Amino acid sequence: MRIIGIVVFLILLSFLCLFGQSDRLSTDSQVQEVTELEKRRAAAVVGRDVDLLDKITAADSVRISPMAELGTRAQLLAELKSGNTNYSSITVDELSVRIYSKAAVVSGRSAFEGQREGKQFKSRCRFSRVWVKSGTGWQEILFQLTPISEH
Repeated sequence: MRIIGIVVFLILLSFLCLFGQSDRLSTDSQVQEVTELEKRRAAAVVGRDVDLLDKITAADSVRISPMAELGTRAQLLAELKSGNTNYSSITVDELSVRIYSKAAVVSGRSAFEGQREGKQFKSRCRFSRVWVKSGTGWQEILFQLTPISEH
């Protein structure tokens, strides 16, 4: 009887380890997927790829600028289409991705530069972004930037 108990315990332990491993692998793959999406998104802004940005930004996405202004997906796309704003580079570091079921919370630091209405700009910010996964893939639903002051 004791051997049966040990065998049952080992089978249950194996099942729990496999189940836990599967969840971790699933989360790890989602973290990698969102990390790659963050890279593609930054490249799309620099390359003014409004088709990709339209696809990965929810229609009701909220954007909070460094000046605390609210913006929409339509405004972002129109700004890039118009050519009034051009980013020459965006670099991201200190990226953190946390998965919560069908949502991802991303935080990081970015440095970017470009031109807006003929004037050069250059800034460093902390940012946060929330992605939600639906049947069509991940979409940004919230984006917020906070300037990093140079002391």
